[in-house]
Amino acid sequence: MFNNLKENILEEFNKVEEVLHSCKLAVNSSIPNPLIINTEDVFLKDKKDIEGLLKSITKHFTNDVIYKIELLEVDNKKEIIESFEKAKDNKVENRAFSKFNTENKETIINGKSNSIPLYIGSSNKKRIYTRMRCHFGFGAKRTYAIHLKSWLPKKVKHKISITFLELSYQQNGVLKTNILELVEQALWYKEKPLLGKKSGLL
Repeated sequence: MFNNLKENILEEFNKVEEVLHSCKLAVNSSIPNPLIINTEDVFLKDKKDIEGLLKSITKHFTNDVIYKIELLEVDNKKEIIESFEKAKDNKVENRAFSKFNTENKETIINGKSNSIPLYIGSSNKKRIYTRMRCHFGFGAKRTYAIHLKSWLPKKVKHKISITFLELSYQQNGVLKTNILELVEQALWYKEKPLLGKKSGLL
């Protein structure tokens, strides 16, 4: 029984390797990449303005998307991190905040960069707009996301950077492994984001 199971696993790995060799991860030339949004705009602009911007960006995707959300020009990383922790602990607005990665906290605080990698995620091209709305805090409260508007300190000015990468690969109908999730996981390990869970595929 074990030998048969091992053969099945190795066969799956071989299929995954074949697909990974042929896949392409690239930016979309039709949109600004990264997309930069000032944090004060999230609070001061009409919600429809931000949603309109997100919709105008995400409509260009023709493949599934992997994305990185990052906070730039951060003078006090501890303040930002504590603001999220407080919102999550107090269940602010009854929102379902993403997992807090305590194992990455000290690495981010002690890092030389003045940016904070907040989240690595992936989405079907048809759902990316809805996912972005949730991350900004404009979507469903009980959907797990980072809900930026609910915890970012209003008095501090930063820039939100979102890098979108489209993943294209040859579809394999018998492949059981989620290639999109696998690539997302590899990027998660590289970037070590503050928020969001690992897929568990690696």
